[in-house]
Amino acid sequence: SRTSGIIATLDDIVRATMSGETGQRGYFITSDTRYLAPYRVGETDYAAGMARLRRQMGENLPADQAQLLAGISRLGDAKWAEMSGVVALVAQRRIPDAHARMLSDEGQLAMQGLRKSVAELESIEQVKLDRAVFAAAAAEARIVPSLTALFVVIVCALALGLWQAVRKAEAEAIAEGA
Repeated sequence: SRTSGIIATLDDIVRATMSGETGQRGYFITSDTRYLAPYRVGETDYAAGMARLRRQMGENLPADQAQLLAGISRLGDAKWAEMSGVVALVAQRRIPDAHARMLSDEGQLAMQGLRKSVAELESIEQVKLDRAVFAAAAAEARIVPSLTALFVVIVCALALGLWQAVRKAEAEAIAEGA
C-alpha cells in the first residue's frame, strides 16, 4: 500500500509539473491569463505532492532513496522557479527576456533530471512492490493446502456428527419400541 502510494504520488508530481509547464507555455505564447489556471493548479498540486511524498517516504531512508528524494525536490523546485520566472517576465511584458530564459534550457534540463530521478525512485519502489506481491503469493500458496486440509477435517466432523445423530435416533427408536 505504501509503495503503491509513493508511485502514485511520483506520477502526480510529474503530471502537476507538466500541467504547469503547459500553462506557462500557453501564457508565454498568448499572454492570455486563462492559461495561468492550469499553471496555478499544477503549482498547488506539485507542492501538495512533494509534501505527501516526504510523508510517505518517512524519515529513515536508505542513502540512495534519500538522495533521489532530495534530487526530485531540488529539480522540481528548479523547474518551478524557471516557470515562475518566465510567467513573471511575461506579466511584466518583458517577452524577449522570457524568450531568452526559455531558450536557456534551464527548465528543460531540470525537467529531464526530474523525470530521470522520478523514474529511478519508481523503479526502486516497483522492485519493493514486486517483492511484496511475490511474498504475498508465496504465503497464499502455503495457506491454501492448510485451508484444504481444514476443509476436509470440517467435512469429516460434520459427517461424524450426522452419523452420531442418526445412530442416536435409531437407538432412541429401538429403546422406545422396547
